[in-house]
Amino acid sequence: MNKFLLAVILSSISQSSFAQLLPKGVGAVQVGYRKFDGNAQYFDEGGSLRSAGDKFKMDFSSKDMVSGRAGESLKKLYDEVKKLDSQGVSQGVADDMNFGQVEGDVKTDISAKFVGFAFGLTDKVTLFGGLPFVNAKVDTTIRYAGENNASAIKQRLGNTVFKEVQDGLDTASKLNSDTIRENLEVTNGYAPIDHWEYNGVGDLVFGARTEVKGSRFGLKKFKLGLSAQADIATGHQDDPDVLTDINIGRGYHALTLASDLNVSSRRGFTGGVTTSLTQGLSRDVSKRVPTGNSTIVAKDRTAAVNWQPGQDVTGGVYFGYGKSYLRGVYSLGTTRHLQDQYSGSMEGNYSLLESETEYSKLYQQVGLSFSTVEAYAQKKMSIPFVLSFVAHDTISGTNTPRARYFEMSIASFFKS
Repeated sequence: MNKFLLAVILSSISQSSFAQLLPKGVGAVQVGYRKFDGNAQYFDEGGSLRSAGDKFKMDFSSKDMVSGRAGESLKKLYDEVKKLDSQGVSQGVADDMNFGQVEGDVKTDISAKFVGFAFGLTDKVTLFGGLPFVNAKVDTTIRYAGENNASAIKQRLGNTVFKEVQDGLDTASKLNSDTIRENLEVTNGYAPIDHWEYNGVGDLVFGARTEVKGSRFGLKKFKLGLSAQADIATGHQDDPDVLTDINIGRGYHALTLASDLNVSSRRGFTGGVTTSLTQGLSRDVSKRVPTGNSTIVAKDRTAAVNWQPGQDVTGGVYFGYGKSYLRGVYSLGTTRHLQDQYSGSMEGNYSLLESETEYSKLYQQVGLSFSTVEAYAQKKMSIPFVLSFVAHDTISGTNTPRARYFEMSIASFFKS
């Protein structure tokens, strides 16, 4: 059974909310609301789209027993029966063992309100920041399915085996949803898996932006924007004692350098390219350190682990059209997160912790905005504001959730 993770389902507010340079002394305040699709899905390591409930799927077959994915106790049972096969006491019994499987269903309800700000420190430098307030709920059910041949295996072995093997087969024959839940919550010390929720802040972000502008080749204008951003890990991060929690934010402090090149024509067309590089800062976190290949780890295996995040490399393009009040934009972007590294004083299989931390995703976004800024400058409107609507979807990826959400925000401007 894999640890249920939707990865960074809600990260910090992006600096793109104020992807413009403000004049000196001019400030902006933005408030918004984001609602995620409750149909929890993710792209697995092969890029296939799967239900988040599949994270709970585990086969109690001989193949998963020998690898350790079915848990240490069943691996030990398999090894003992395999010895009997090799000694001629039995023939092929170990590889015939199949004790059914666990399946799961996951439903999520995730939304966020956020507030952002920007201020023109000078005509060349704009400061920005933001903070989301998150409400997240995860409801999980598990069920036992398939045929269990533990009793039949015991009969085939007869009285020629040790009592320890007989007892192990008796225990395996009683596998069901209740015994699996007891193993998770009592034996291994995990919190109840039925329901988890979080109400609190996500990651705090702040940074600075500058731009170089010009007008050539018949274009109305082009600009190159450069920004530096810091993410402070104030959101909820992975709890080693909870199987069904969601990371709210990165889980670590990070620094980002970003650039965007934008060109626009006199006819209202606009387009651009965005790139960024993010480096996370290492930190010590609490983790359950596995000894084998099973991701269900006993609570006494909890230790302080040093976490060195991999880099994020992103790129994207966008195209838009609009004049004066109304503008539409289509964006296509990609993100690749390089594998994290874990180390600690407790001996264990740290590579298993690292194996699912490398991910990639390709996403698209459609936005529509209504702005009175130009009309305000022409003294046709009394209040300058920008009202925006966004629809976002992850098209493909590996080891990443399919993040689908709708967002609405409004930004207004003031002069100090």
